[in-house]
Amino acid sequence: MARRRNSIGVLVSCVLLAVLMWGYVSLTRVYEDYVDVPLTVTAPPNQALLSTVPPTLTFRVRGTGWQILNLRMYPQIACAIDLTKQQPSQQSVYELDKSDLIRAITTSQPFQTLDVVPSSLVLNTGDQVMKRVDVSLRHSTTCRPGFVVIGEPTVEPKTVDVRGSEAVVRSIDRWPTQRLLQTDLHYGVTTLVAMSDSLSSLLNVTPQEVRVHTNVQQVADRVIVDVPVEIPSIQGARSTMIVPSMISVIVRGGVDDLSTLTAQRLRAVISETTIPASGYVRPTITVPPNMTLLGTIPSVIRYVERTTDRRSRELSP
Repeated sequence: MARRRNSIGVLVSCVLLAVLMWGYVSLTRVYEDYVDVPLTVTAPPNQALLSTVPPTLTFRVRGTGWQILNLRMYPQIACAIDLTKQQPSQQSVYELDKSDLIRAITTSQPFQTLDVVPSSLVLNTGDQVMKRVDVSLRHSTTCRPGFVVIGEPTVEPKTVDVRGSEAVVRSIDRWPTQRLLQTDLHYGVTTLVAMSDSLSSLLNVTPQEVRVHTNVQQVADRVIVDVPVEIPSIQGARSTMIVPSMISVIVRGGVDDLSTLTAQRLRAVISETTIPASGYVRPTITVPPNMTLLGTIPSVIRYVERTTDRRSRELSP
């Protein structure tokens, strides 16, 4: 039995050694492959790009298997074109051929570049202008059961500077952020959100990220007592009376906001146009923002009017 186990172990070792040798020999051979390389273009001072620049260029490269593998696993490669180092073919027009694009590659990998797609670029530039626009927050927020977002998330700063050609910048009034996805929130959170990188080849947006604060509180209900009821001033009436003159208001909101809520911040009003013949009316309740009115105690109040001719008229059912 021991000899059999030793034989299996030797067989497995031999197979692993053979695989390693095959892999080593294969990776030392020369191959050709296609690689997508990020493209960046730097415009001359006080100039902006008018042409749309592709985000990547596709290069055909030749190298050993090790070099291609490193390029795939650690893509430390870019194509950076600085137009200040290029001669325009005509005013504000730069024509770049295949050799210009290949020379713009920056990488530490010693491979050979054979071709590029597209094989040429024509870039136009123009005068640069700056415009300050509002930030448009794109977000999706869900809370844990029993919690709620108080108001809308706040953004700091609220504006960004957009720089580019006048033809592009003048049509922009707001600039969006990248989508912020927040789930299962049960406490307030502040996070950094990057601005959208759309039209990055034509526009420069600063700052490139904003701070977003989301106020999340636990949901609670509270009864606010002794809220005075306001009555209208009716022409020709000496006095009016309501029963009761103060009510309790039931509101729902975040626990932090409810803890500071007082009767003075609530308003209960009887509108003259809503007084029915029965003399019973529901007051109109105004609560602070981000709170929900659940009801009042009592739900209706009685309204009594005394006229100037000393005859009292009681509005009752």
